[in-house]
Amino acid sequence: MRKIILFFFLCFLILIFERNISFAKVLTLEEISAQIEILKTKILQLQKLLGELKNRKIYLASEKLEQGDTLLVKVEGSPEKISGQFDSKEIDFLKFADGWLGIIGIDAKKKPGKYNLFINFPDGSHFKKEINIVERKFPIQEFPITKEYPTPSKAMEDISKTKLTLDKIFSIYTKVIYFDQSFIYPLEEIEIGGLSFGEILKSKNFTIQHLGVDLKASRDTPIYAVNDGVVHFSENLGTYGKTLIIDHGFGIFSFYCHLNKFKVLKGKRVKRGDIIGYSGSTGYATASHLHFSMKVNRTSIDPLRFIGILEKEMIK
Repeated sequence: MRKIILFFFLCFLILIFERNISFAKVLTLEEISAQIEILKTKILQLQKLLGELKNRKIYLASEKLEQGDTLLVKVEGSPEKISGQFDSKEIDFLKFADGWLGIIGIDAKKKPGKYNLFINFPDGSHFKKEINIVERKFPIQEFPITKEYPTPSKAMEDISKTKLTLDKIFSIYTKVIYFDQSFIYPLEEIEIGGLSFGEILKSKNFTIQHLGVDLKASRDTPIYAVNDGVVHFSENLGTYGKTLIIDHGFGIFSFYCHLNKFKVLKGKRVKRGDIIGYSGSTGYATASHLHFSMKVNRTSIDPLRFIGILEKEMIK
């Protein structure tokens, strides 16, 4: 449709030019030359626009997602920065390779349904797509009991306190993208050894969702930075034990808990694959392991799926 409109617009310009020529007897040579130059400029602009439209490609990793998934949008063929919205929230596209990349987290608690994705181009054109978010069936189990946390109420009390600290950290938005390649896993071997992502813990009076994944890791197993970034937090954090958080830029954070010890501290610039600490069982933990989480613009996403989809799509 857009190409047809542009075609008729070009025809309209040519008709105007021909009309001027038909009245050439009342135009000077300079005026005719000026009209010709204007027409040439318009034709070149139209050719450039048609070329961009021809080369423009929009790729969605999926149009049907579950709670906790990551929506990845790749746009090629647009030399100028684009903008967009998903569920009426702005998407900050980042320049990557030969195009633009939008990373949108679908929160674990997102209401299932259909949501609109919009992409806006500098030439005034738009792309719209309906994205279907479906319910994910999360496992349910009883609150675990530990020596430090013998009752669910004690655990919930501490979790509520640490939530304020975490909310403040994850509300930070760094307008710098520290990474330029896909993410890697935080351990050499990845095996779920405790609670899975989104698992629901229930007791008589409390219900809470586990917004990370517990990975098998014996005491002092090396933990790796999943990508380039800056260490934003490295402290003991109540139920989370020794906790380390890396800011990767553009609202993306990786979150490592229950460490036995840190190898890097707050403010340290780290590279993908650097050892950042060693696993342990500090905080609310029944055994040594790594609790690993990811946040994308404050949304809680499945970290293993996040790494998997970016690894698959960013190398295409």
